[in-house]
Amino acid sequence: MPPMSESFVDLSYRGLALGKRIKLTQVRPTSGYLEMPTPMPVGTLIGIATDDGVQLEAIVAEIHEQVGGSERPPGMLVRPDLGVAVADAWWRARAALPAEKTEKPTPPADESGKVIV
Repeated sequence: MPPMSESFVDLSYRGLALGKRIKLTQVRPTSGYLEMPTPMPVGTLIGIATDDGVQLEAIVAEIHEQVGGSERPPGMLVRPDLGVAVADAWWRARAALPAEKTEKPTPPADESGKVIV
């Protein structure tokens, strides 16, 4: 199956439904963007249920709230837990974008183990 750029998933938080058929876009190997008008706070663990019956968990990494005049839809960037083979295979089959680039590598520690930024 070729990579797809978007899918629709159901979201939950501690067993409570957050939304049905939420658009999952910008899927990368370790992240994806969920378009929804009321994103959860950064650090929240959410459940994702796919149409294929795959269940996985993800942590909210960033949010984008609705702003007047913005062309980007509101939502949240999530980082899924891909420790289960089925979840990993489902996610990677949809990853259409390359991995995110890190801004700067962490500087090395000195002899005492301290890192100076």
